Amino acid sequence: MDISYVSEFEAYTNDLRWLSNNLDSLRPEYENKFVLVKNRQVIAANASYDQLIIEAAKQKIDVSKAVIERILSKNVQLLL
Repeated sequence: MDISYVSEFEAYTNDLRWLSNNLDSLRPEYENKFVLVKNRQVIAANASYDQLIIEAAKQKIDVSKAVIERILSKNVQLLL
């Protein structure tokens, strides 16, 4: 297995874990917005997913190597 894939996967999982661990502190600023997380920080945020992708492209961020999640209100319940 190529070591670069392992490093990218580890970076992605670290960013995902960081987002999960910091969700409550991020929610007031980013509630109901999509956030792009890279290197354990929010790089961009927008209520529109499409606009977030455009912003990422302007910043030359490879979105395939970044965490993109929508931060929902704490009171939202998803029915699966």
